[in-house]
Amino acid sequence: MKKTICILSVILLSILPCMAETFMSKAAKTWIGASLDEAIDKLGYPTKQENIAGKQLYYWIYRESVRTEFYDDEITTTPQECIMIMETDKGNNIINGQASGNICPMFYMVGKKYVNPNNDPWLQEKLQKQEQKAKAKEEKLNK
Repeated sequence: MKKTICILSVILLSILPCMAETFMSKAAKTWIGASLDEAIDKLGYPTKQENIAGKQLYYWIYRESVRTEFYDDEITTTPQECIMIMETDKGNNIINGQASGNICPMFYMVGKKYVNPNNDPWLQEKLQKQEQKAKAKEEKLNK
């Protein structure tokens, strides 16, 4: 039983970072078309910026430390981070976004603070479903 739990834990831990990158990459892409100022208003000032191969990049880096205890009572600190990168054009409009890391939020409810509130596909999907339910209910009442 313990062996099965260990195997399942390893599988789950290897899958979760992929899910996190998927959500955060989608969240980063919600900023495409927005201005850099809008992103700063919501996310705060970028941690750093740089120009690479003619591309202006802005980084929001979120870090924390996780303590891990080993069997011989030795404690080590492992850095954990989530990095969101935005690329802007010459007018400071965001033209690309991506994210990666080992502590990025995996789900909308936890990571919605990183999503552009003016371009929130998760909220739009929720509103569409509510609208469809209301329409179906109205059609049912009209029969």
